[in-house]
Amino acid sequence: MSKVKLCKNCNAELVGSYCFNCGQKNIENFTFSKLAKDFFDNILSLDSRLFQTLKFLIIRPGFLTNEYWSGKRITYLPPFRLYLLTSILFFFIPHPDYQYGAAEFYPLLQKGMFVLMPCVALILLILYRRNNLLYFHHFITSLHFYSFMFLLFAIAKSVYFFNEEISISNIVTITLLIYLFFMLKNIYIESLTKVIIKFALLICIYVALSFSIILIIGTYIKST
Repeated sequence: MSKVKLCKNCNAELVGSYCFNCGQKNIENFTFSKLAKDFFDNILSLDSRLFQTLKFLIIRPGFLTNEYWSGKRITYLPPFRLYLLTSILFFFIPHPDYQYGAAEFYPLLQKGMFVLMPCVALILLILYRRNNLLYFHHFITSLHFYSFMFLLFAIAKSVYFFNEEISISNIVTITLLIYLFFMLKNIYIESLTKVIIKFALLICIYVALSFSIILIIGTYIKST
């Protein structure tokens, strides 16, 4: 007798490739090809899932990552689509320093941020190598964190664009650090001591990589 398969999203019995109850496609294993297909399927379609996704992205660090890991994908925007939307929103808003000669630096900095995103997943893979997780799992974590970061940066740029006297850079930095700490705590269930240590290591490595990219960008600008 064959084993009954259940939908990972709603626990209804599966008959075929899609759940008759919620419509989610049955995917047994995580692969990059399936993640990419998930991204390109109706890439620009927006529905009520957007607001549901943004709500949990903001108020519950790590929740969307845990949901995606557990197979509950139909209820929220796919990680790649969320990342795309928030990054477009961030880069669409004019940068307040363009008038001060940053027109060449800013696009290069954007590319640097895209390079750092998969690097974060690699750092997490090293830090949590004993958790028996694949690089793909940490890549989803990185996608969700960067989605929140782009969203926060977009809000900060909007505030500064309309009122240049307001400086919220410190607030943004503190918010990101607090968010990342609770995200790690909620996703990778470990003792508080381990969370603090790995959080500190992640920040140190990330800052070092960021400064390296800034130096490369500075060298490139001077040579052009």
